[in-house]
Amino acid sequence: MPIPKPSSNSKDKNAFISKCMSDPVMLREFKDQHQRAGVCYSQWKSAHKRKKSKGSTESPTWEEISEESVIYLDYD
Repeated sequence: MPIPKPSSNSKDKNAFISKCMSDPVMLREFKDQHQRAGVCYSQWKSAHKRKKSKGSTESPTWEEISEESVIYLDYD
């Protein structure tokens, strides 16, 4: 069964997270509430990623930068 997805024009993050956390599919598939919350927040983030246009010089906010998008350089 599909995991709930917010629409990209949805503005109420808390309402989506609450609905997602109590969704029957989510309760069955993700029994641990921390894991379920992680999936719900990930769904929200995926639906609301900033769409950059060509030539945009706008920088992402700290909230938009995740651990996986950071490059670590070793100068040793």
